[in-house]
Amino acid sequence: MNDQTVLILNDDMEIRNKQSVPSISRIIVATIPVRDVEKAKEWYSLHLGIDFDARKLHAGNLNIGFSKVEHHVPSEHSVFIWETSDLAHAYETMKDNGVTLHGDINWNCRYFIFSDLDGNRMTMWQQDEEAIFRLAQVNTAEELQEVIKRALFCRNSYGRTWSAFEEELLLCNTIRGRKIVLDGWNYLKSVLPEEARMLKECVQRHNVRYPSHEWLLEVRN
Repeated sequence: MNDQTVLILNDDMEIRNKQSVPSISRIIVATIPVRDVEKAKEWYSLHLGIDFDARKLHAGNLNIGFSKVEHHVPSEHSVFIWETSDLAHAYETMKDNGVTLHGDINWNCRYFIFSDLDGNRMTMWQQDEEAIFRLAQVNTAEELQEVIKRALFCRNSYGRTWSAFEEELLLCNTIRGRKIVLDGWNYLKSVLPEEARMLKECVQRHNVRYPSHEWLLEVRN
């Protein structure tokens, strides 16, 4: 394949050449450093239910592989984030089975951290069915945008504006049920009536524009 030169505009609206890069479709194998490959396979099969003999991707959208290392220093940060449909059950099951757990479940972000046989830290996470906007202690527009950022798991680049909020409504894929719960709605309307109006209108406008990506609104007081 011949390299192609791509012209792009930078932030100053100047034309620059963009370096040619490989065409990548996906990651198919994630390799974990371990001291004993066979024992690692047994551990992952026993505690995570992975069938290494299956003729298909055996860990969701990729395969898990192992590399044998003599002197392994495990990372202090999670090398994988596993998704489960029942976080509480996963936690209790792994606890009962003697898996090393690092703290309790973080219900704000719906995850817990554990380690495999070689000390490799990993995160077990459950996707939210609904985004809960906890509004009872919001007193400024900035605090409201922070509530939105946390509840929708917005990117770090989230602009904290209503246009950025509408963009997140379209791009967000972390809330399975596409439902927003306005917890403390009457309080928000009393202290920030204009912000409350904008929040509701943004969601309604989004639903009109993108009916296939509609968000449900539920009010709780």
